[in-house]
Amino acid sequence: MTRLTKRQKEASAQPMMIPSGWMPAPTPAPTVTKIALSIDEAAESSGFSRSTLYEALAKGELRGSRRGRKVVILVEELRRWLVAMTANAEPEPPPPYRRPGPVPKVKPLNREDLNHRVTIPVRKPKP
Repeated sequence: MTRLTKRQKEASAQPMMIPSGWMPAPTPAPTVTKIALSIDEAAESSGFSRSTLYEALAKGELRGSRRGRKVVILVEELRRWLVAMTANAEPEPPPPYRRPGPVPKVKPLNREDLNHRVTIPVRKPKP
């Protein structure tokens, strides 16, 4: 077991120096892993809309619990639903190749078309 010297104890107790001035050393925020998500959190993490999640709950594809007005979905259940949905989905076939059609012909501009004046009616102010 190592013992700290008096200088080491004082150095660890002092705040560290950063460019903006003296400030205490930042402490890392504790990380909490959630085991259950609300509908909003599940929609944000899965990329699906809230209505899609509610439809899956109504059909029984996704299981959740209701506590009062709040619906809670377990993270593992959401993962199971996403994996099952992607496993059952058939990939869409690529669209058939279509040969590009002919390029439409454009009418060339005449000098008369460029000199055409457009008259815009001007309203007279009311007295």
